[in-house]
Amino acid sequence: MHSRSLHLTRFINIATIAVLIAAPTVRSQDATTIRITGKVLVPKVERLGVHFGGHNYYDSVILKQRVAENFEGTIHRIHLIGPAQKEAQVFSPWNAIDDDATDDWTGATYTVLSGPDAGQRGKVVGFEKRPDVKKGDTQVNAVKLDRPRAWNKDLNGLLLERLDTKAGQNPWMSAKTVKDASGAKKREVAVDTRWISEHNELVSGDTPPGSFGSTSMNLKGAEKPAKIEFRAQFNSAAPIEGKWRLRFWARAKSGAPKLTVKPTADAETLTIVPGAQWQKHEQTMAIKPPEDGKQLLMFVFTSKGGDTLIDDVEIWQDSGDKNPTPFRDTLVDALKELNPGSMRYLRNTRNTLLNSLMPAIRTYSMGGGKRDDFGAHEFFELCEYLQCGAWPTLPGTMQPEEIDQFMEYIGAPADTGLGKLRAELGHPEPFTKTLPAIHVQFGNEVVTFMGTGYWGPDYWRGMIERAQKSPYYSDNVIFTVNEQGAGAARILDWTPNADRLCINSYLIFGVYKDQIEMARDKPGFYDFVFASSWHLWNVNDNNKAIPGALAAQERKKEICIYEGGNYHTTFGTPPDPPVEQVNRMITGHAGGLSATHNSLILLKKFGARTIESFNLSQHSFSPGGAFGNMPKPVRVWGGVLNIGDPAKRRFRPRFLALQVANQVMGGDLVETVHSGADPRIKVTNKFGAGYGPSRAPKEMTIEMPLICSYAFAEGRRRGLILVSQDTRNAQPITLELDKPAAGAKARSWLLASDDLEATNENDWAPDAPQVTIREAPISDFRSGYHLSLPKSSMMAIEWDTP
Repeated sequence: MHSRSLHLTRFINIATIAVLIAAPTVRSQDATTIRITGKVLVPKVERLGVHFGGHNYYDSVILKQRVAENFEGTIHRIHLIGPAQKEAQVFSPWNAIDDDATDDWTGATYTVLSGPDAGQRGKVVGFEKRPDVKKGDTQVNAVKLDRPRAWNKDLNGLLLERLDTKAGQNPWMSAKTVKDASGAKKREVAVDTRWISEHNELVSGDTPPGSFGSTSMNLKGAEKPAKIEFRAQFNSAAPIEGKWRLRFWARAKSGAPKLTVKPTADAETLTIVPGAQWQKHEQTMAIKPPEDGKQLLMFVFTSKGGDTLIDDVEIWQDSGDKNPTPFRDTLVDALKELNPGSMRYLRNTRNTLLNSLMPAIRTYSMGGGKRDDFGAHEFFELCEYLQCGAWPTLPGTMQPEEIDQFMEYIGAPADTGLGKLRAELGHPEPFTKTLPAIHVQFGNEVVTFMGTGYWGPDYWRGMIERAQKSPYYSDNVIFTVNEQGAGAARILDWTPNADRLCINSYLIFGVYKDQIEMARDKPGFYDFVFASSWHLWNVNDNNKAIPGALAAQERKKEICIYEGGNYHTTFGTPPDPPVEQVNRMITGHAGGLSATHNSLILLKKFGARTIESFNLSQHSFSPGGAFGNMPKPVRVWGGVLNIGDPAKRRFRPRFLALQVANQVMGGDLVETVHSGADPRIKVTNKFGAGYGPSRAPKEMTIEMPLICSYAFAEGRRRGLILVSQDTRNAQPITLELDKPAAGAKARSWLLASDDLEATNENDWAPDAPQVTIREAPISDFRSGYHLSLPKSSMMAIEWDTP
């Protein structure tokens, strides 16, 4: 048998698992018989995927390199989007530029994105007040163009671009938009002087030889000490003890400065006397164990006695990582356990293609001072190492010709176009030949995050058309478009050459006290939870998800899930929403199982093969405004806790269920037929699927099966996933195989718990995880095999045929 099992959370004694699996006393007439027919329902199934976020210092320390600062300037791009236009030379958008930014954008380059003039470029000559196209009762800034334009009769868009790359970027500068007393918006820019001396300055045109960009930082220590601090990580996120390496450039600009580097931890201070010429410094520091387990490690650079220029500061921990990617072993090991079929890298960025590909030390910042912690190239390297599909969200603000560059980057030879860049970054072979799939999406949720992308006519269709005509196009490059907030039918009609439509599959946006009261008890509440998951893809009533899937189905387009397999429960009954109940549901055994099972329901119902579970790591989220009314943090999004510290790392039950499913998924999804008992349940409560309906739930009765099955065939290999939605009782099962098992042997993985709310949260289960995967061999595995499926459980079985 060719088991693809990876390291599991915990094993138990074979005799113990046999009690749970084998049930020889069960009478077949009382059981549900599940017959595997071999009929293909969905070909070429993928394992469930994982949504992959960024690196941070407080709970997701995933990169080997902790600091990468080059002080370079900013790329500004934004999409302005509006309806049919009344004036040929003035564009009135929904997302108007604020008053205090109009001078910045005057003189910017614009590109028309839809209509007869799509692709045409010109200059912004100024801004004029026009009625707000959304409200009509206020005046906003419309864009004055250099010449008249022919607009589309429906949706229209402009891509504005300006470069501010020579002025540099202070890493401790932040900007925010506030309203003054009159209600007018203005931008406030501030430097956080806790971490950098106020009298420091950026210097343009003085950088080390061969350095990227044109800006360095002047630590002006001639008259008084000047510092800058670089943040590495909290010890609670990843242990800071050990050897650290520093690489940076420095030179004396004036006076006779001494440059010191001191960590905010127990370690010796480094002292350097910079010379008049740029010099690269490579140093090692030994950090001792901190007394405070929550210690924040920062590296403080201070200049005294003169001005010191520094540039290209890189800091990393010498942790002995063995994998060849830019990511730490603790991340890679967790991903190996999950064994994802694909990964999606989320970025809501207004960026250029080239800037999105590069490692952080070779990038400019984007509007607002943000810089990606790692680029798409590093993400591709990780996906290649794990042999899973790669789904990077490309910048939503790409110029049409940048898709040609992307196709070169992923598919051209090492001596052609951006194939040269790929080779320079250490990967001469095209990624189209080394990755199972490359999923291409322009931006993320371009309606939710207005300005980060444009979904109207001509734009996406034109870029996909160019890509598919590229000599470097390959059939494993999959183009997907997002419909969030824009309407699936309209998006697909505007982009008929897209391969897939991506939608989300979030569960239960709100939990209200009347729903809890209608459920009556804990099993009843989890009946509601399982029924909500079933409702999402099976009952088109008070449901915002199914219409999008049906629109794709009508147009013969496959759907995929860019964010799903999770809850979005950020609303509840005011003024005292049931936060505790919500957190127990999200992090508990039955709630986690139901969330992951939703992906399997979707696979069988609509044939969605690429499903990204959101998100890999994040402890909790603090809702507010349009994102919720919970007064305390909700433990949503992350599936892995303490990902930076392998000694403390735990998987929430939702990701354990994903891990169980991925043990056997692959090949073709084949038919299973239920007979015998095949119990069902009717659940009456208030249901709603999607952001709006879930916040206004409607009383209805959802009927669902208590036992669900999913079978897979891949050559000689067979797999079966059984899911119990029964919150009260174990269910007897009899299996009928399409072909006999070689040697009458199989292997099983079981996720089960007596407590529906058993959890692996560190504070609620301080001694040890309460929910674990149990693996065991099965002997005498043949047609007629009986087993007992525990309540609210998932079991995966794998075997080979002769």
